[in-house]
Amino acid sequence: MTFAPQVRIPATYMRGGTSKGVFFRLQDLPERCQAPGEARDRLFLRVIGSPDPYAAHIDGMGGATSSTSKCVILSKSARPDHDVDYLYGQVSIDKAFVDWSGNCGNLSTAAGAFAIHAGLVDPSRIPRDGTCVVRIWQANIAKTIVAHVPVTNGQVQETGDFELDGVTFPAAEIVLEFIDPAAEADASGGAMFPTGHLVDDLEVPGVGTFEATMITAGIPTVFVNAEDIGYTGTELREQINSTGVFRVLELDDLLPEEVKGDNIRLDPTKITVDISSCGMTVDELQQELFSRFNITIEKSTFNTITLLLTIGTTRSKCSRLYDALMRIAREKRAPRRLYRTPDLPPFTELVSLPRDAYYATGELVPLLDENDQLNGKLAGRICCDQIVPYPPGIPVLVPGQRITANIVDYLVRYLRVQNKVELHGVVYQGYVPSIRVLMQSEERHLAHIPSQKPARRRAA
Repeated sequence: MTFAPQVRIPATYMRGGTSKGVFFRLQDLPERCQAPGEARDRLFLRVIGSPDPYAAHIDGMGGATSSTSKCVILSKSARPDHDVDYLYGQVSIDKAFVDWSGNCGNLSTAAGAFAIHAGLVDPSRIPRDGTCVVRIWQANIAKTIVAHVPVTNGQVQETGDFELDGVTFPAAEIVLEFIDPAAEADASGGAMFPTGHLVDDLEVPGVGTFEATMITAGIPTVFVNAEDIGYTGTELREQINSTGVFRVLELDDLLPEEVKGDNIRLDPTKITVDISSCGMTVDELQQELFSRFNITIEKSTFNTITLLLTIGTTRSKCSRLYDALMRIAREKRAPRRLYRTPDLPPFTELVSLPRDAYYATGELVPLLDENDQLNGKLAGRICCDQIVPYPPGIPVLVPGQRITANIVDYLVRYLRVQNKVELHGVVYQGYVPSIRVLMQSEERHLAHIPSQKPARRRAA
């Protein structure tokens, strides 16, 4: 029996912002795929695993969502003052179609990093340490993007402390500049408002006439008033609350009492749902939503799920989420016993300035000893990092704070009883959770903060 020949193509799977994609160098593609056309489209469809009638992308590199079904091609640029040309393809999940008409702003951050990784940037422009400025020509929309990519020891710095909504773990921050996003391809200036008006009357056959603002800034976009098309912006919240089992958390639910008067607003792109009455753990619910309804949760705690609502979130997707939660609610599973997080240990002593402790070299000391018991050697040491369990998102340790046996016990119990918890600041050496602490020599040389004793009142 004769089979199709196997093809080996170098590629890199990368995240950029809240998207992921498969990155290729143009020169690595088969010759027939190095030019636009059917061969290239067919290759990318197969790489991602589309079209997939199951909408799961089991046999492919796609993630069964629009945010994770993307391909990118980079090559050295022949344009003056540009390092690379960046071409982006959005691969459909259930159709044999690749959209080359627009750009992905999220993957633009990864384009600069990949260009350095792939040897597409002149080595003389890459500093040993610092920031490499990568000048990108975005070929889909004919615009210039400048990526500021952090570099350590001549390599892209990927780890870091920059946190992004919708992304579970922190990483290095890449800053982008979109140069003249409203300019015409010939750099003649162009117009951000292509019709020349801030507001136009948009006639939609069979529907009506609406006031609309049309903007061209990277991607053409049309803005209309929600109320003009029958929306209030709260529909999904009201529908979910109507299930009687799931409840959308409001601002008062999410803010501690101390900051409720600080004029903090609810992020309209997020919806956080209390699942504590549905009779499932968050892992069970996530699996149910994905396997039965092809719905992916962006973030979760042990009692909540969070979804992102963007301009790309269609009405049908919102309806599918409501329908899924309503079906699960009707199954009337017995409510599960809620788990209560351990009480935070009291704050101890701040021995040195947080800045000094954080930038010290330090050493890693395991939370557990060789017998898998609490490591007594941590008690009395000075922490170098901020240790934050999420939930509740309140620091247990800050740089410069003295560690006690009580704190070690809290962290170990937290790790052992929760499988849906993040402990930011805890470092794993293989499978061993550890904390970075000051070395003994550093403790002796760092300036100490004098202990504060309450002042005594003098009698009049």
